[in-house]
Amino acid sequence: MEFTTSESCRGFFVVYIYIHTYLVCAMSSIVNCKQVSYNNHIRK
Repeated sequence: MEFTTSESCRGFFVVYIYIHTYLVCAMSSIVNCKQVSYNNHIRK
């Protein structure tokens, strides 16, 4: 029983890390896109 609990906890933790990493990457991508379009707008 204990083994099953630790396995599910580890799975939840892995999913949490994966989602967190994905969100961080998505946020930085959005920020980079806004920064690039802003710089292009200024340059013209």
